[in-house]
Amino acid sequence: MFFKRRNQPEPAAGDLAALLSEAKSALAAVKQGNGQYRIQAGGITDEGRQLAMAINAILEFRLADGAAAAVHDAPPAGSAADAATEYQKLKDELQNITTRLELVNRASKVGLWDLTVIDGNASHPDNSYWWSDEFRHLLGYSSIADFPNVLESWSDKLHSDDKERILRDLSDHMNNLSGKSPYPMEYRLKHKDGQYRWFRADGATIRNEQGVPLRVAGSMYDITSEKMKQQREQDLTVQAEQFSQAIGQLAAVVTNITSAAQELTAVQQKTMEITERADKSAATVQDITALIRKLAGQTNLLGLNAAIEAARAGQEGRGFQVVAEEIRKLAGASTDAVEKIDSNLREVQLSTSAISQQIHNMDDHIQAQAAITEEVNATVEEINAMFQNILGIVKNA
Repeated sequence: MFFKRRNQPEPAAGDLAALLSEAKSALAAVKQGNGQYRIQAGGITDEGRQLAMAINAILEFRLADGAAAAVHDAPPAGSAADAATEYQKLKDELQNITTRLELVNRASKVGLWDLTVIDGNASHPDNSYWWSDEFRHLLGYSSIADFPNVLESWSDKLHSDDKERILRDLSDHMNNLSGKSPYPMEYRLKHKDGQYRWFRADGATIRNEQGVPLRVAGSMYDITSEKMKQQREQDLTVQAEQFSQAIGQLAAVVTNITSAAQELTAVQQKTMEITERADKSAATVQDITALIRKLAGQTNLLGLNAAIEAARAGQEGRGFQVVAEEIRKLAGASTDAVEKIDSNLREVQLSTSAISQQIHNMDDHIQAQAAITEEVNATVEEINAMFQNILGIVKNA
């Protein structure tokens, strides 16, 4: 770490007396015509140092408007009385300004801080730090005893993932003599309750003509809610992408189901056409078998008549009788064959009828599936639109 802890002196009871002694020395110097004399504020408390700075400002003002000569001509007693009166007025005004600043600072929820740099050295052990009460309140602390005006009060609470970066950036900002190194930064600090909170800090540096830093001051405010919102938006965006992918996959499945249903419908139509042709062919065969049956009956009758005529002819008609008998056998065989064909055709017709009925039933199911698929597809699109709408509302909240 490039900073060192400054040994801050505890408030001493003699600080006010020392300050008054310095004020008397300043008045004596002014009486003697030394308008450049200034109160030295080393080794006293913050309050005493602020009073000393204010008195020095008054001395500057008096020097500017030629009041030094008037003070030089005034009697000593009057000068002491005037100094006491000026001191009290100054103290009252300082208290008023301090109270106003603390109230405004608390209302703004912005923590203020100040760093006085010794010899332009960011690592000087006597560098002076100051944290405002609101700065402490933002981290859950209420007094200087809990959160003293030293670097470690702040740096020790930096998150381990941020500490090296933040200290490096602060050092770069102070040591960059051009003043072009940016300061604004975001980091996490550990709250008194043990939880880390996000803060955004900004600052400005006063430098001498050579760019050496003399004083750095800045502000800090809590952005935890903002960071949490950003994280929720990021999480929601990831979930939205995953949801959209799932919706896309579901839509693809629905499309595949629709395509399969359409293909099945085409196959069903072809099967129905084949079944109808089979029914027509069976009907044609039945017509043919009916004709064969009729011819067989006539042939059988012809054979019977021939047999009768052969019997009448006696010995001479015996050969013709054999032929008539063969004709009758052929007619009987034809009749048997026709019966078998009819039986098979009836079975084929029953099968084609069952197939046709199943196809009709399948058609009903396909139509119902197609309707459900369309409904699912419409629902998917509606859900996706609703989710995108919700996502937009959350991002704009």
